[in-house]
Amino acid sequence: MHVTFLADLHILSANKIQNYVTTNTINDERFVIKLQDVTAREPMTLINFINTKLANLNVFLLYRYSLVFFDKQVWKKEVFREIAVGENIELSMDDLQLLKRYTNITLHSRLIFHDVLVDALPDVNTPPPETNLTNVRPPLSSAIEKDVLSRSKALLDLSKRQAEEKKHPSPSVDYTDFYGIEFAKKQTNPKTSKSVEQLKLLLRKKHIRHLQQLQLPVSGDVSETDHAALVRLLQDNMKMISIGKKISHILTLETTKLAPDFASELFTTQLVHLSLCPFSNKPIFNLECEQFFSKSDTSNLTVYFPPRLSYSLGQTKEESVIGPLCGNPGYVVRRQTEHSITKSGISLGNALRHCPKVVRIASNILSSSELFDGWLDGTDSQDLNLVHSQLLDSAMLDARYITKLDENRLYYRMLRSSDVLNSIRIKLLDENCQSLMFPKNTVTNVGLCVTPYKAEDTF
Repeated sequence: MHVTFLADLHILSANKIQNYVTTNTINDERFVIKLQDVTAREPMTLINFINTKLANLNVFLLYRYSLVFFDKQVWKKEVFREIAVGENIELSMDDLQLLKRYTNITLHSRLIFHDVLVDALPDVNTPPPETNLTNVRPPLSSAIEKDVLSRSKALLDLSKRQAEEKKHPSPSVDYTDFYGIEFAKKQTNPKTSKSVEQLKLLLRKKHIRHLQQLQLPVSGDVSETDHAALVRLLQDNMKMISIGKKISHILTLETTKLAPDFASELFTTQLVHLSLCPFSNKPIFNLECEQFFSKSDTSNLTVYFPPRLSYSLGQTKEESVIGPLCGNPGYVVRRQTEHSITKSGISLGNALRHCPKVVRIASNILSSSELFDGWLDGTDSQDLNLVHSQLLDSAMLDARYITKLDENRLYYRMLRSSDVLNSIRIKLLDENCQSLMFPKNTVTNVGLCVTPYKAEDTF
């Protein structure tokens, strides 16, 4: 399974103003979730397994939104390239709390940048963005950063981040300026003697200095070209603020999931999750785009299911696609087809194929015979012939033991038997003539009886 995220080009443009870490190749990167074989006797076993893998999308979306919002590189990028078989990305409560602090800091900076741009454009009537910064206690400190980052599996170590900052310093945000600061209070940091109001003045000077470096005026007469550039910056910064608010919301959802009294069966906190239709046994795709995507931009995420997984979920053996998922109501998504899920509540074509209903035995032993029927033409077993089919009943599945002797033996005349017997192949297929996969250590015994040809055996 792999995932792509396409960031809105406008927010990438706004990001370049503040953040030198993000490159133009961000939309070319993809996230791979490797899947392992799973044995599913009941439908919900398969549903729960897929939901466990889809839970990684929450953290991946958080990571990709953070790349274009934060003014610093705070993630270990290698974690989000590929997840090994049997593993998932996990953020601890300390990780989430630290990311909340970083989000508050960046939002605070963006809000001040908004005020600077509004002051430079007195003729533009822009309402102030509604953003309430929620305190995370205790406030950010050097000790908290070092402790959390040293233990985190997904966040970049402090020393490595500082090394990156030396190469590409942020023009506006220095996390050390916020040590000891609580945004809801106008208290003074006893170590730095810096209040929230003093911090605002410091950030305002940094933003003004940076605009001046970009040769954009912050007061006085503004040319038509500079006016257009400042308006575009203002609009893009509003989008960035909206993304920051959505990051904060996702962090709250992830924090809630880790609470000891969280009732997962009552609340849905996944971007994509599956449920089971009790009447048809079809998997239903539930998409929570409004919860996880900003409405102000066209950033979107797409999930690609490999053919084998798509087949197990009730589709033909082709790649199935979820998305593109986007929060902007004006974004045009691809048309709903049998292989693409773009709306919540949609299912694939058939019931879950978590367990075969029929076991078919195919072999090439009759490939040179006039009895070769070509029944498997168009499949990946087209050079084989069906020689036996066995219906599976509940007693066999409950006993985990499938056995059957062919009481009505049929004999087929083989041609060029010496060639065939030197390269005989036997394959087990399901009711749709797709290859069967068994758990490890499964013992399989298939016997085909070959006897000399006698004229009296002819039928």
